[in-house]
Amino acid sequence: GEFSLLAPLHPMAAQVRPKPASLGRWVIVVSISLGIILLAQNLQRSSLHLSSITARGISSSTYSTTNAHPRIAPIAPTNRYRINLQPRNSNKRSKAFRAESKEAPERKGPDLLEFPRALNKFTHGTADDPFDLLVVGCGPSGLAVVDEAASRGLKVGLVDPQPKAKWPNNYGVWVDEFEALGHDDCFLRTWEQAKVVIDEKNTGGIPLKRAYAQVDRNKLKTKLLHRALDSGAEFLSGAVDKVDHKEEDSVVITQDGQELHAVQVLDATGHARRLVEFEREFTPGYQAAYGAVIKVDSHPYELDTMMFMDWRDDHLDSQRKAENSKLPTFLYVMPYDRNTIFVEETSLVARPFIPFDDLKERLRQRLNHMGIVLREVEEEEYCLIPMGGVLPRLPQRTLGIGGTAGMVHPATGYMVSKTLNQAPVLVDAVQAQLRERQKLESPSMFNATAASENVWQAIWPEEDRRQRTFMCFGMEILMRLDVLTTRRFFQTFFSLSQDMWGGFLSWRISSLGLLGVGLSIFQIAPNQLRFDFVRQALPYMPSFVKNFAQASNEFDSSAWAGIYESLANIYSIPYGKRDEETKTVNGGISGQNPTEKPILSSDLDFEALMRGDDFPPPNASRLVESKREAINILDSQGIGSPPPKDLTVSLPASKLTDDRDWIRFQQEKTFPDQEPIASKLEPLPPSSSVDVLVAGVGPAGLTLAEKLAARGLKVGLVGPESQFTNNYGVWYDELQELN
Repeated sequence: GEFSLLAPLHPMAAQVRPKPASLGRWVIVVSISLGIILLAQNLQRSSLHLSSITARGISSSTYSTTNAHPRIAPIAPTNRYRINLQPRNSNKRSKAFRAESKEAPERKGPDLLEFPRALNKFTHGTADDPFDLLVVGCGPSGLAVVDEAASRGLKVGLVDPQPKAKWPNNYGVWVDEFEALGHDDCFLRTWEQAKVVIDEKNTGGIPLKRAYAQVDRNKLKTKLLHRALDSGAEFLSGAVDKVDHKEEDSVVITQDGQELHAVQVLDATGHARRLVEFEREFTPGYQAAYGAVIKVDSHPYELDTMMFMDWRDDHLDSQRKAENSKLPTFLYVMPYDRNTIFVEETSLVARPFIPFDDLKERLRQRLNHMGIVLREVEEEEYCLIPMGGVLPRLPQRTLGIGGTAGMVHPATGYMVSKTLNQAPVLVDAVQAQLRERQKLESPSMFNATAASENVWQAIWPEEDRRQRTFMCFGMEILMRLDVLTTRRFFQTFFSLSQDMWGGFLSWRISSLGLLGVGLSIFQIAPNQLRFDFVRQALPYMPSFVKNFAQASNEFDSSAWAGIYESLANIYSIPYGKRDEETKTVNGGISGQNPTEKPILSSDLDFEALMRGDDFPPPNASRLVESKREAINILDSQGIGSPPPKDLTVSLPASKLTDDRDWIRFQQEKTFPDQEPIASKLEPLPPSSSVDVLVAGVGPAGLTLAEKLAARGLKVGLVGPESQFTNNYGVWYDELQELN
């Protein structure tokens, strides 16, 4: 009966050095022992997990599609309901009953840049005059490619529903990286250094002597737009439906039916992944962060230092602290001035992701603990980044860059510097293929498939694929660490040299260098961290070794490379996934993409939450034991019973909730061999008087009506025009006795 708020928010080692001669033997012994222990635990866990589901009467499909993270809120038994609570004076009517899984956050339209200059309209793109390169998507990566390609004289076009829309998320970068890209004129603010706080014992933290900056995203987009227009790039406002590839070129078809021809097509739609194809299921981890620019009375942060990570959790109540112990979050802070700061509560990576309202509540408790008094929320940010997962099918005709091409750092979530750095690489490769095309006697002789393969090889060479495999391996380990092990890891990680930790965070280190980072961490780590890392790494080691050696695109995010699952299917072994590996609708279930569109809001109002207005806030949730209890609570608040649902609107079975939805589901089934009931019985006039009125026209209702009528009673039937929809298995002798 306690209130449960749902929502989303945004790290000096004691060096213990084992004797080199004993290290190898220690690792081998621990690895083999832990492998046996884990296999036994998995077998035991599978059986108990399945039995517990069966005992509670919850089907596997119901269990696996809840939105709430399994390690945050266990699934409620089927007789518990979640209701929305509102203040008595609220004019907004709430939905009375809500499924255990939280609905998707509201999505709003984008804000537009103040960019008075008109965009160049399409003059190319026909079958006779195709673009050299057509880019779909106007995010940082797509616009950077258009700018680079146009500056080299290529015929380049860009399609986006809103080319002038503001980029929604803040970008934090290391100053040296952005200076190398020539964008140091696009800094909004800079800090001389960063800092990582591991726990309450060392509030001074670990200093990171590397300048950090917040990108002025509006200025960067404006700059790239101006340069692209000056170079002749062309723009079209529109949504793309699909792409058809022909032998010598490709045709992009918009949702309003326009056909746009291009020699090469680039998918730069970010995490929406509109056009690229995947040959395997995309199962990333997710970095979720809720951030806000807030006005405050005062704050404790130094203005020349940004808080890169603060892993403390002494501010949390017992419930949130228990959740944080399994799924830790950290605070990321950019102080602007004495009364303005950007704060972000972040889940580094999880599968499924932590809901935004949970992050808001953790941030509220953190700020209140520090005594920060909120004056105003100036800007909010909802950040959801898919990390890791497989790359698109390599190669393929549609080119990719940025989020759509898997360029998010799998272990940190950083992307913007990487993708901006890759834009010239991609354009170099495209331009080289176009030069080869110009040498041919006829464009029809151009092998577009081979050209695309060469471009993909340029942006994802073997060395980069090995690096990404290493980082995906690290990501899977990080997702399995509790808060104490996470703190030990980052304390050790930031004790490395800046070349090592900086190179890793910036994706500017070779695959051999990454192995060196891993070995260095293992060498200086405390024994407990070594033990935890080996234990968590073992299930993913076979897939990592194979893919790292072969530079392939088949790293498996399933423990033991899916071998155990395969054996379970072949030999009918009871198998149940670990809760933290369960995929949910918002956390990456097959066929779902929660990052397809920007998330711009969630249920809880953070400003009202900080002020304590109407606490729990209007959309807070509470678990109750029965519908009657829920109705009583709603009635006591003056909300009343919920309006009836429209039973004429079709819903997928996965969305069904209460009995009315079950009726809807049953009514949607039709069988041509069953005649309508109304064709067999006389209609019952409204003014009729009957001895017995039977509500329900299923087997029981019709049988009862028959028996009553046979005894001379006047019987009326009331019910929807529904059919017998289920198969009935009976003992033959029983049905014979019933005639």
